[in-house]
Amino acid sequence: MTLLLAACAPRRPIQTDSTATEASATASAVAEKAESVEIVKAEEPDYDAEQRRRLAEIRQRRYRLLERKKRRLEEQLIAWGVRFPQTGLFVPYQRDQLAYWDAKIEKMQSAIQTLEKLVDEKAIEVTVREISGQTAKLRRLELKKKIEFNTLSRSELMGYLMKALDKEIPPQEMQATEFILTHIGLTPFDLNLREVLLGFYTDQVGGLYDDESKKLYVMEDFPLKQELSRVILAHEICHAIQDQYYDLLNWEIHPNNIDEEGGNDDRAMAAACVAEGDATILMGEWAAQNLSIGVLLDLPKYLSLNQKAMSSAPQPLIDMFIFPYMSGMYFMQTLRLEEFERPGLYEQPFMHRPESTEQIMHPEKYYIFPDPPTPVTLVDISKSLDDGWQRELTNVMGESMIKLMFNQCCGVETAYDAHVGWDGDRLELYRHTDGGWLFGWVTVWDSPHDAEQFQAAYEQKIEWHKQRCADAGRPEPFGSMTRNGAVVIIAEGSAREPVEAWLEQAQKQAANIDFK
Repeated sequence: MTLLLAACAPRRPIQTDSTATEASATASAVAEKAESVEIVKAEEPDYDAEQRRRLAEIRQRRYRLLERKKRRLEEQLIAWGVRFPQTGLFVPYQRDQLAYWDAKIEKMQSAIQTLEKLVDEKAIEVTVREISGQTAKLRRLELKKKIEFNTLSRSELMGYLMKALDKEIPPQEMQATEFILTHIGLTPFDLNLREVLLGFYTDQVGGLYDDESKKLYVMEDFPLKQELSRVILAHEICHAIQDQYYDLLNWEIHPNNIDEEGGNDDRAMAAACVAEGDATILMGEWAAQNLSIGVLLDLPKYLSLNQKAMSSAPQPLIDMFIFPYMSGMYFMQTLRLEEFERPGLYEQPFMHRPESTEQIMHPEKYYIFPDPPTPVTLVDISKSLDDGWQRELTNVMGESMIKLMFNQCCGVETAYDAHVGWDGDRLELYRHTDGGWLFGWVTVWDSPHDAEQFQAAYEQKIEWHKQRCADAGRPEPFGSMTRNGAVVIIAEGSAREPVEAWLEQAQKQAANIDFK
């Protein structure tokens, strides 16, 4: 699922200047014509420039005609409401007439809604086709087929997002992820992660491209005439083109497509960076060719994502949210600049995707000196612990998340020394039925020196987190950390015994790590 970020404007208010007499005389004819309107969605052949101009004029006239019919229906409705007010006393005949006109008004309201939807869908169809052709040309990939679209109401989109989010991150995994983000210092205590994510999406989303249904979904009230909206629509159409050539449904963006024990959100994020980085570059190119200088200069301000949910969220979550767009753009732009000496390099990550955010942040580790991550496997030891323990989550943190963690507690300069040199990791979260918890983390580094820098920074993080717990009136966790060459092992939890038991088992398993 890829998301289209946009703020949706309200519809234009109803305006009228007709009289009640005109209303009653023309209502039936207008309603009959409105109900007979048909929007034909057919494939278009190639036209020359003059034919395209004439076709555009015809479309504009048809669009204006539909809008005029819609306004006439609205005017008649208002006029009848004035002529037959629903107040005062009426003789039986008048009451019958009022009931008749009430039925007429209800039918007219339905006709208005139908016609309004036809007008909106036609406008969306014209816009999608226009931007699809422009986008495909910029992307240097011809459309294999017409991009299909559907419109969604705000409530329908909300339902879609809730269902998609629960599918990608089931409730138990969401709670475990929420706990880990709090523990490493990226979110405050008692944060409801699901509500924050839904707030991000419902505040920002005006539509989305769904790689499962292969359709572009656009909000019913999406402001197509706004230049910013068309820019963002180009971004989503780019995803549709990517999908036609590279089948996004089978990418590591979806956790179930990662063939290894446990999750690997770091690899999923790296794949998302390829798709979002490419679409963000194309969005900028489309804007440069189609926007006025004034709007172009204001584009960064419009794209600052300063809506209510975004501005009130913790900064690390905002950084996580925009990472695939900004860092992905940097990665893909680096490859584009190298294409002169390496033809086809820009398309390479669509077929052989980066395996970690380390390769996104340091593109040379992807295409010059390939540095795939060292896999770390941890066996579930819940049966070795006391009864009541269960492993709730196993995942990969990755360099991008480590950077965010240390930015919070150590400052940018220390954070840089602490995250550069990452070569692999795996974390685990165990929970006990009595509320106890255990966090275990094995990290692998390029050299013992890199591991030593990470260890020193994490010791600062431990002290920082202790102060957080004290300020919040929470008990300090028990913890232990060891380093053996380029491997650092961390264990923290609510009780000493499970921490020591996990650490002992992790040290044995770490001895079998196959360094690349």
